[in-house]
Amino acid sequence: MGAMSKGFRFMFSALLTALLPCLAAGAQGRFPPLAVEISAEHPLFVFQDGNAGGASPGAHGAGAVAHWTQLPEAVRPYSVMLVAASADNYRELLAPFQQSGVPVVARITDESGGGRMPLSRLEDLLSAFTMVRGVEVRGMAFDLYDPALADGEGVLPDVRWLMDTVRLAASYGRFVMLSLEGMAAPRMAANRNTAPLLAVLAECRDYVIPVCMQRGPHTIPAAATLMGLWMTGTVSNWGVAPDARWYADARFREPGVFGPDTSPDRMPAGFYRAMLLNGAMTGAAVYTFTRDRDLWFGATPQPWTLAILPTLQQLIEGGFVARRDFAAKRAPAALQLAPASTPAEFEANLRELDLVHHQGNLILGAYGAERPGQIPELVPNRGDRYWVPVLPAQAPQGSFVSVTRPGAMATAAQWSELLDRHHPPAQTGQAFVTRVGRGVFVMNTRENVIERQAFSIPDLPAPVRGFSARRDGAAVTLSWPFREGDVAYNVFRRVPPETHFTLLAKGLDQRQFTDPAPPVGEQAVAYAVSALTGEKEPLTGEAGYGEFFVFSVVESRIAEEVQLTPLLAFAESVALPGFGDETARITPPMPPLEGAAASLPWWPYYGGLDETQRSAAAEIVARVEAWEGAFSTASLEGVMDLYAQDYKDDSGWGREYARRAWQWFFERCVGHRMHRQIRLWDFSAFEEGRVSVQLYALFTGSPVSDETGWRTGKPVIMPADNIAESWITWAKRDGVWRIVETRPALPNFRDLLGHSTPPGSLPPGPDRYPAAAVPALAPL
Repeated sequence: MGAMSKGFRFMFSALLTALLPCLAAGAQGRFPPLAVEISAEHPLFVFQDGNAGGASPGAHGAGAVAHWTQLPEAVRPYSVMLVAASADNYRELLAPFQQSGVPVVARITDESGGGRMPLSRLEDLLSAFTMVRGVEVRGMAFDLYDPALADGEGVLPDVRWLMDTVRLAASYGRFVMLSLEGMAAPRMAANRNTAPLLAVLAECRDYVIPVCMQRGPHTIPAAATLMGLWMTGTVSNWGVAPDARWYADARFREPGVFGPDTSPDRMPAGFYRAMLLNGAMTGAAVYTFTRDRDLWFGATPQPWTLAILPTLQQLIEGGFVARRDFAAKRAPAALQLAPASTPAEFEANLRELDLVHHQGNLILGAYGAERPGQIPELVPNRGDRYWVPVLPAQAPQGSFVSVTRPGAMATAAQWSELLDRHHPPAQTGQAFVTRVGRGVFVMNTRENVIERQAFSIPDLPAPVRGFSARRDGAAVTLSWPFREGDVAYNVFRRVPPETHFTLLAKGLDQRQFTDPAPPVGEQAVAYAVSALTGEKEPLTGEAGYGEFFVFSVVESRIAEEVQLTPLLAFAESVALPGFGDETARITPPMPPLEGAAASLPWWPYYGGLDETQRSAAAEIVARVEAWEGAFSTASLEGVMDLYAQDYKDDSGWGREYARRAWQWFFERCVGHRMHRQIRLWDFSAFEEGRVSVQLYALFTGSPVSDETGWRTGKPVIMPADNIAESWITWAKRDGVWRIVETRPALPNFRDLLGHSTPPGSLPPGPDRYPAAAVPALAPL
């Protein structure tokens, strides 16, 4: 039966590959037009309105409608509100939207993918509420492979429900927004069990929007996979979901510091801009915001004011969302996923895409990484290679110049050599610089290190300079000089304290403009002029931490402004600081730093030590680095060489206990990573030959799963208490520093065994049995 099943799957996949273009071309006409416009020229912004106050469904809906009325007019035509609906509350929840004519997206699952709305209720929702533009599905992981759970056609129940949901929504002209987190997108694109789903996506490609939720350490491969679905025509549009929780997921406390007690509120607002620009440069036409507290009506609206709103306006005004043909010119090379019937088969894809728990050869070779496994990558470290699309296993290869399968490149270096043949290395500086469509994107690549990075762009439209403003009664007239390469002009205005400009007039063919209604009274006003021009000039500069820019390749940037006060009747333009209006859009780029993180290296740290102590500490630092090396290569003997024969942890367990715990980790996991940072040194027992260091030490791995995939994608983490800070006491044995004590225990076998038991049955804590049998040692 197994061989027959595999043969059937192979034939089905081959047939699907041949039929996908036909399905996509022939099915669209069967469905009514999509209820909302979505394209690179008209992106869609989806704003979640959470019911944090526990209001009734009707009150929640009415509150969301009230929030809608506060949304700035500049982005409202592109926007919809998102609320969570259930089979029991959707009529009461959605009634205020219907009555007010406010467009809405209804989530029809819970956050984890459960609580799915029955199709009969969904059909009632779609037929009764015309203001519902689409529905959202979350929490699907596509990490199950067990054929015993599939129906007669080999389709798993959750996949079947999604297929039926997509077809039903399309029949009403509505979209399904499929929000995917982590490695869910590559799994969906590779799992043989999802081949029928991919056929439905192609059949209903205008009515399905896969969205990359920017959470966790895999946002780059996840976005590249959805980009691949889009570039192969499997879907017409895709999206990104910027989320400040990415910062907390990364265990960033502030720039330069890793560890526990992280909060999304600590993320510099500029990183929202990075997430949005990542989407724009790769062709995402949908932008959804799931953290409502960071929006205009939320408890912490600073990210909205400082980054989200100005960036959305800029994407609209500048046309910076890349079209498919623009992306195709910049992405000649692609990876096509290997089809997978089991987790073991999917490992071939992870070796290319997962830089956290595997080699991540493609990701490392294409983009580079500051520190794989410990510092999650949000911004690629180099832009000359643009992005490498990741194609579905069963999709046609399209017009790519080079399509590579997993395993064809044995190392990251081989990937780098391949991509250099298609993307000649460019001397653009340390920052990420890439040109696609109408934009040149410049981004600081350090996610958690304060560093100014130089960049160079050889040719950009030259700004209009040397213009003037004259007040004549109630009007203000602007004039600017002639340039042979100029085609048309745009005029902008800002009223302080606004930091960036609003378009006032567009497409002028004269070198003069009169504002008939400038601000009156005791109010200053500033004007600027840009040009659609063939005049070019280079631009060099630096991108600071949290700074992310986009410059137009067709319209000059605003580099000067002229400002009139009530006491001035005439003024000439002056240079704006930084990069003009582009800099103003992201000011300030980040909140003030706490402490002295800006001046401290993340590794090593010798704060407060004298010369003698520093020498001993340096030897211990080398031993910690050896610990990492042994752990990453699964060398049990190498790890145990760190532990003294007389080692004890604070529960009384000794060296053999530690050995068995590390052996369990190596036997059950792959992709071992040690995350480390020194907090404090304690040399109070130095004269007795002992030194203690408080070490942030987190050990992670990816579990080897069985064929059902039940452990797939769920990393093993130790310590499991989310603190990951231990006092490690070292003493010299045979002339070498070795660990004689750890508080709390490191390793803690209880943490590891918790991954083999039902959730919650073995919570984090000391490994003692019975609990009172082993007394705790006195604290340091």
